[in-house]
Amino acid sequence: HLDAKGEFYFDKQAGKLYYIPKENVDMETAEIWVPELEGLLRIRGSATNRRVENLVFNGIVFEYAGFTAAERTGFIDLQAALYAVESTEQILKYDVPTGTVHIENAENIGIQNCVIRHAGGNGINVYLSASEISLTGNQITDISASGIQIAPYVSAKTDGKDLYRPYSPGEPNNYEVHGVDVV
Repeated sequence: HLDAKGEFYFDKQAGKLYYIPKENVDMETAEIWVPELEGLLRIRGSATNRRVENLVFNGIVFEYAGFTAAERTGFIDLQAALYAVESTEQILKYDVPTGTVHIENAENIGIQNCVIRHAGGNGINVYLSASEISLTGNQITDISASGIQIAPYVSAKTDGKDLYRPYSPGEPNNYEVHGVDVV
């Protein structure tokens, strides 16, 4: 049910997009972007002992990524923009949204002076087994979940027991986030 300017709905079965234009939008000349990817950069080692190491991404614009995993079950009412993976009366399994930039099983990674915008899910996910991660001078806007989420112990179908502990005891946890502005 669309009832406000700027809202849209895509009917997959009919293959139709319904949209109520915002003020001053001329649909004859408007550009419409439909993301096909749920994330644009994956920095992911194959295991905790086989990490991706020593990379810096500087000055790159990442934009127009989608996020549809929450479509079926929706987001849940907890902090950190969690969405339900599976839900029954007895159990709730959840996960964090994908990131436009996703870092996992990695060490000494820099995301610097980048722009991340117009994307579903999180802007940047720092996930399992990541250390010495530097996120410096980035601009993250128009994201549907969190700008930056550091949640190494949250993974699909978790029981959530370590949900709010963003490190592993005994593992380096040097995350640096600099130049954060509220827009």
